[in-house]
Amino acid sequence: MNAASNLFLGREKIRDDIWGRVFKFVDDRYMRKETEKLLDRFGITLKNINSDIVNLSGGQKQSVTVGRAIYWGGKILIFDEPTNNLGVKQERKIIDLIKRARDEFKVSIIIISHNIAHVFELVDRIIILRNGKKIGERLKEQTSTNEIVSLITGAVA
Repeated sequence: MNAASNLFLGREKIRDDIWGRVFKFVDDRYMRKETEKLLDRFGITLKNINSDIVNLSGGQKQSVTVGRAIYWGGKILIFDEPTNNLGVKQERKIIDLIKRARDEFKVSIIIISHNIAHVFELVDRIIILRNGKKIGERLKEQTSTNEIVSLITGAVA
């Protein structure tokens, strides 16, 4: 599927003409324009909007997924290792995208990550789990990376 099909997955826009009313033809033009507007709002450029998602970079795939959640009114986004397996440039784009979703679209963000620098850049509250149990909870302003790493590794209880 391309980006527009992915964005409207399960919510395809039916054409307003006779073809849509009778035969339920999908309005590809509308969905493509909406996708372009959404990606433009996020500052995301795809070489070919009609290209299959499988051919996009990891960062571009993440961007389309985040865009879909926000487009359809998502209020909480959960990211599990969002920058894992991405290059430095793509990492920065995803971090900026998450910040933009949080700040401009007022979406709550939950980050599951081992990258402490990214955690401190993106969150207000940090909850540390080890072996499925909550080990600690800190407000970002009241802790340091050293304390968080110590809690993660078990050096401090």
